[in-house]
Amino acid sequence: MPMLIKSFSLERVGRTRGSVFLGKLDWLNKMHLRRMGMETGNEAGGVESGRATLIKRVKEMMQKENVLTGW
Repeated sequence: MPMLIKSFSLERVGRTRGSVFLGKLDWLNKMHLRRMGMETGNEAGGVESGRATLIKRVKEMMQKENVLTGW
C-alpha cells in the first residue's frame, strides 16, 4: 500500500469530467440484483416477484433496526 501512495500525484489526475453510460449502469445493476436473488426475470413471478422480495427484506431489516417503529 505505501508504494501505491508514493506513486500517486495530483499532476497525473485528469481534468476532464467522468462519464457514465446509463444503459450499461442499468444492466450492471440488474445483474447484481439477479445474483443477489432479488430480481428473477425467468421464473413465474418475474421481476415483480423479485421487487416484492426486495421490499420484504428491506422492511424486515428496518424493523429489526427499529427504523420503522409503529409499522
